[in-house]
Amino acid sequence: MPEPFELPNSRWSGAQGDNPFDFAQGDTRTTFAPIDLLDYIYAVLHSPTYRETYKEFLKIDFPRVPYPDDVEKFWKLVQLAGDLRSLHLMESPSLNDYITEYPEGGDNEVEKPRFELKTKTDLPGFENLEGLGKVYINSEQYFDSVPEVAWKINFSGRTKSNEKTLRCNQSYELPIFFNSG
Repeated sequence: MPEPFELPNSRWSGAQGDNPFDFAQGDTRTTFAPIDLLDYIYAVLHSPTYRETYKEFLKIDFPRVPYPDDVEKFWKLVQLAGDLRSLHLMESPSLNDYITEYPEGGDNEVEKPRFELKTKTDLPGFENLEGLGKVYINSEQYFDSVPEVAWKINFSGRTKSNEKTLRCNQSYELPIFFNSG
């Protein structure tokens, strides 16, 4: 395990625990590991506020990561970015909690993908979320309870990625793991 680094100018003089990698130590932590620093930087660089504030600088230079001015905020960002990193690396257990369904069996052939908005949702925790619908891949088969925002998401302002992906794969049979059942 790598050696921990001292957290400079720590406002807390709490006793340093034996294991600086244990998140349960809370705000008495005065050291951090390299993965904590990575997670802090990951949080900063994924912040919409940071991206908007430094938009012009990011076009011409490497990102500048601000020094954390608050230990409590530093650890909160480390925790949030750790969760985000595990999602991006497909390691998060929450990825097994699907909100969508693929209820109809068939040949799984993508013909003419389209999105149809539903009027009401009965998904637990999503009762107040508007804009859920069905993404049809052909006349009979569809993904249900898909957020409209997921269907319309743009990357770099260029294209609706999910719609384009399905349209580019017309006459393509989806892999077997999409079978209903």
